[in-house]
Amino acid sequence: MREIKYRAWLPEWEMVTVSSVDMYDGKATGIMYIGDLLDGQADNFELMQWTGLVDKNGVDIYEGDVLSDTHKRTFEVRWQSGYEPEMEVGFWLKKTYTNEIFPFHYTKDIGGLGMEVIGNIYENPELLK
Repeated sequence: MREIKYRAWLPEWEMVTVSSVDMYDGKATGIMYIGDLLDGQADNFELMQWTGLVDKNGVDIYEGDVLSDTHKRTFEVRWQSGYEPEMEVGFWLKKTYTNEIFPFHYTKDIGGLGMEVIGNIYENPELLK
């Protein structure tokens, strides 16, 4: 079984590593985090789950990350909840240059394909253009 990890974007602060998640009725209602000697509970956050994969540099790949391949094409990592019948639940890559999406599980060897994390959609929105 793979490890489950989260991080969160706190708009008023920064990206933080999440140590625990409070859930209510299937939704995240709060998080505990530690960063720069800051320990507390946040109520305004964007929660991102780790995909279980790492890039070519060994960096963890999370939902919301932007990846680049060896051809300098960029991809946004997304979670697809399967609300469309032809789409399965799981992590997907969205090509930022065509808006086409495809299942992330095509390969577990993302690093071997030369993919690397170059930012994320919250701190680097310009990468989506």
